[in-house]
Amino acid sequence: MNGHFLVVDDNQPTRALIGECLKSLGRSFEEAANGNEAIKLIQSHSFDGIFLDVLMPESDGFEVLNWMVRNKTILPTVVFTEAKAKFDVDFPAMAESLGALKGFDKPVTLQKIQAGLEAMDK
Repeated sequence: MNGHFLVVDDNQPTRALIGECLKSLGRSFEEAANGNEAIKLIQSHSFDGIFLDVLMPESDGFEVLNWMVRNKTILPTVVFTEAKAKFDVDFPAMAESLGALKGFDKPVTLQKIQAGLEAMDK
Protein backbone atom coordinates (compact mmCIF):
# COMPACT_ATOMS: atom_id res chain seq x y z
CA MET A 1 0.00 0.00 0.00
CA ASN A 2 1.51 3.33 -0.98
CA GLY A 3 -1.19 5.44 0.56
CA HIS A 4 -1.95 8.87 1.87
CA PHE A 5 -2.16 9.22 5.65
CA LEU A 6 -3.27 11.71 8.26
CA VAL A 7 -0.84 12.34 11.13
CA VAL A 8 -2.52 13.85 14.20
CA ASP A 9 -0.46 15.00 17.18
CA ASP A 10 -0.30 18.22 19.18
CA ASN A 11 3.50 17.97 19.19
CA GLN A 12 4.94 19.24 15.89
CA PRO A 13 8.27 17.37 16.19
CA THR A 14 6.34 14.12 16.66
CA ARG A 15 4.22 14.86 13.57
CA ALA A 16 7.41 15.56 11.64
CA LEU A 17 9.02 12.31 12.84
CA ILE A 18 5.99 10.22 11.84
CA GLY A 19 5.87 12.06 8.51
CA GLU A 20 9.56 11.37 7.83
CA CYS A 21 9.02 7.68 8.61
CA LEU A 22 6.05 7.58 6.24
CA LYS A 23 7.99 9.38 3.49
CA SER A 24 10.92 6.98 3.88
CA LEU A 25 8.43 4.15 3.31
CA GLY A 26 7.05 5.76 0.15
CA ARG A 27 3.86 7.17 1.70
CA SER A 28 2.45 10.70 1.66
CA PHE A 29 0.78 12.46 4.57
CA GLU A 30 -1.01 15.52 5.88
CA GLU A 31 -0.83 16.87 9.43
CA ALA A 32 -3.32 18.00 12.05
CA ALA A 33 -2.41 19.48 15.45
CA ASN A 34 -5.59 18.36 17.26
CA GLY A 35 -8.77 16.37 16.88
CA ASN A 36 -10.81 19.29 15.55
CA GLU A 37 -8.35 19.81 12.69
CA ALA A 38 -8.29 16.07 12.07
CA ILE A 39 -12.07 15.84 11.75
CA LYS A 40 -12.12 18.75 9.29
CA LEU A 41 -9.44 17.06 7.16
CA ILE A 42 -11.24 13.70 7.29
CA GLN A 43 -14.39 15.40 6.04
CA SER A 44 -12.64 17.08 3.11
CA HIS A 45 -9.86 14.66 2.08
CA SER A 46 -9.37 11.00 1.36
CA PHE A 47 -6.96 9.08 3.61
CA ASP A 48 -5.84 5.47 3.65
CA GLY A 49 -5.22 5.60 7.40
CA ILE A 50 -4.54 7.74 10.46
CA PHE A 51 -1.70 7.92 12.93
CA LEU A 52 -3.40 9.48 15.95
CA ASP A 53 -2.18 10.80 19.30
CA VAL A 54 -4.60 9.88 22.08
CA LEU A 55 -4.21 12.82 24.47
CA MET A 56 -4.27 16.30 22.97
CA PRO A 57 -5.71 19.67 23.97
CA GLU A 58 -8.91 20.97 22.33
CA SER A 59 -10.10 17.62 20.97
CA ASP A 60 -8.30 14.34 21.65
CA GLY A 61 -7.88 11.08 19.81
CA PHE A 62 -10.82 9.45 21.60
CA GLU A 63 -13.08 12.19 20.29
CA VAL A 64 -11.81 11.57 16.75
CA LEU A 65 -12.43 7.81 17.09
CA ASN A 66 -15.93 8.42 18.50
CA TRP A 67 -16.70 10.92 15.70
CA MET A 68 -15.64 8.38 13.06
CA VAL A 69 -17.92 5.71 14.58
CA ARG A 70 -20.89 8.10 14.86
CA ASN A 71 -20.41 9.28 11.28
CA LYS A 72 -19.63 5.85 9.82
CA THR A 73 -16.31 7.18 8.57
CA ILE A 74 -14.11 4.38 9.76
CA LEU A 75 -10.46 4.64 8.68
CA PRO A 76 -7.64 2.31 9.66
CA THR A 77 -6.19 3.98 12.74
CA VAL A 78 -3.00 3.51 14.74
CA VAL A 79 -2.70 5.41 18.02
CA PHE A 80 0.36 6.68 19.85
CA THR A 81 0.55 8.02 23.37
CA GLU A 82 2.98 8.78 26.15
CA ALA A 83 0.15 8.85 28.67
CA LYS A 84 0.79 5.40 30.13
CA ALA A 85 3.95 6.65 31.78
CA LYS A 86 2.06 9.58 33.28
CA PHE A 87 -1.26 7.96 34.23
CA ASP A 88 -0.56 4.21 34.46
CA VAL A 89 -3.51 3.61 32.13
CA ASP A 90 -3.32 1.52 28.97
CA PHE A 91 -4.65 4.16 26.57
CA PRO A 92 -3.63 2.20 23.44
CA ALA A 93 -5.82 -0.73 24.59
CA MET A 94 -8.67 1.70 25.26
CA ALA A 95 -8.30 3.14 21.76
CA GLU A 96 -8.23 -0.35 20.27
CA SER A 97 -11.56 -1.03 22.02
CA LEU A 98 -12.95 1.98 20.09
CA GLY A 99 -11.77 0.67 16.74
CA ALA A 100 -8.08 1.53 16.48
CA LEU A 101 -6.13 -1.30 14.83
CA LYS A 102 -3.01 -0.92 16.91
CA GLY A 103 -1.75 1.18 19.78
CA PHE A 104 1.80 2.09 20.74
CA ASP A 105 3.45 3.94 23.56
CA LYS A 106 5.79 6.73 22.51
CA PRO A 107 8.52 7.24 21.52
CA VAL A 108 7.67 6.85 17.85
CA THR A 109 10.06 4.65 15.89
CA LEU A 110 10.27 3.54 12.27
CA GLN A 111 9.60 -0.02 13.45
CA LYS A 112 6.34 1.07 15.14
CA ILE A 113 5.25 2.97 12.02
CA GLN A 114 6.01 -0.14 9.91
CA ALA A 115 4.00 -2.33 12.32
CA GLY A 116 1.13 0.16 12.13
CA LEU A 117 1.19 0.08 8.32
CA GLU A 118 1.24 -3.72 8.38
CA ALA A 119 -1.84 -3.70 10.63
CA MET A 120 -3.59 -1.37 8.17
CA ASP A 121 -2.71 -3.68 5.25
CA LYS A 122 -4.53 -6.64 6.81
